[in-house]
Amino acid sequence: MLAHWIGPETGRLEDISLDLSDAEVASTTPTTDMTPYSSEYEGYMGNYGNTLDRWYRRAALVIWPRGQGFASRAEASPGWALDELTAMARAGEIARAREAARSLESIWHAAGRYAGQTELLGKALEAATELDDTQIAAMLLRPFVLERLVPEHGPAFAGLAAHYGSTWIDGLLRDWSEGWRPGSYGLAQAPLEWLENLPQLCGALSAEGGPSITAARSVVGLSWTMFAGQVGPALDGPLVSRQEAWLTSLGAPCSGIIAAASRLGSTDVLEDAHELARTAGDRAHVLAMATLRAAGARQAGFGELAVHCAERIRASLAQPRRAPGDWSIELPTGCACELCEVLGTFLRHPERRALGWPLAKDGRRHVHARIDDAELPVRHETRRQGRPFTLVLTKTEDLFERERLARERHVANLAWLTDDWKS
Repeated sequence: MLAHWIGPETGRLEDISLDLSDAEVASTTPTTDMTPYSSEYEGYMGNYGNTLDRWYRRAALVIWPRGQGFASRAEASPGWALDELTAMARAGEIARAREAARSLESIWHAAGRYAGQTELLGKALEAATELDDTQIAAMLLRPFVLERLVPEHGPAFAGLAAHYGSTWIDGLLRDWSEGWRPGSYGLAQAPLEWLENLPQLCGALSAEGGPSITAARSVVGLSWTMFAGQVGPALDGPLVSRQEAWLTSLGAPCSGIIAAASRLGSTDVLEDAHELARTAGDRAHVLAMATLRAAGARQAGFGELAVHCAERIRASLAQPRRAPGDWSIELPTGCACELCEVLGTFLRHPERRALGWPLAKDGRRHVHARIDDAELPVRHETRRQGRPFTLVLTKTEDLFERERLARERHVANLAWLTDDWKS
């Protein structure tokens, strides 16, 4: 890899990043004949042998066909290429700038490795506008992703939107959002942090007026579509600690989308967000409360969500408390096998606390998995006597402790909603 070179026009050292294949390199001096500028020796370490590392510096003369000069330099330094294209276009050399840009088409996809650079996207937005060509502009901007669009890009993006119109911009934004892929429990980490700052981005875009406001609404709509598409299906099922932690972490991103939608008057997004939060089940309530907590102070767009959360908590607190001798536990749905039928019958029994169950290894493993996956307050042990061994299940006092803690959280949350959200 080449990390620096001296530019032929300026004679100054420039930072670059250019991978070269063996077929592109003609070496005159073998590395073994060179003197390393640094070396490091490590002796025998017990679990591996001696090691000796050496580092060398090489200089290279980079040669390319004259007709491929612009593309070759662009591959090494996309930022330089975008600056050159913008400068040529502003100097009135539009035809030359477009020809140079077209020469990048076969290699520009490699610019994706630099697409995480905020500065580079700013340069690409300016160059795409100055070149005044929809196909070239799309090619230059294609390697980027939506979450690299930040508030400081507001003026440049507004210029692009005004120049090419809403239909073209919508297509670009959809292309950028296709890079979003789900990670563990639904969402990749990169967009989550970006979604938290969505109100600032949309504020910067809407401040430019005109087509930029329409573009901001498109950004919010795409963001919500992605978020709801990944989170919505995960709101079904019982609430366990891993889902609770994950849904709580989504409060700030969800809050960011709702705040941006409220600022822009995106009523469709707001209605969908409120409908998602009204989904039955404890998981939806956790997400809704986390969203309100992230929003902090009372603000537009969140009032209906706060009212719904307060109503849900009041309804829960109005339910009678578990009687001291009631040991009934509900087994979550998910399997209807004979083993789970026996397990469910035992768990639902209000007085029975223990079960001795002669069961082969595979059966014990299945029952263990059902209990552990649902985090049920049931201890399971194997008594290794006789054949088959006996699985011993015992309901624990944690059943009552969990309900007590849940009630305390409801009381605290309701007090906060009443004081801060007047719900």
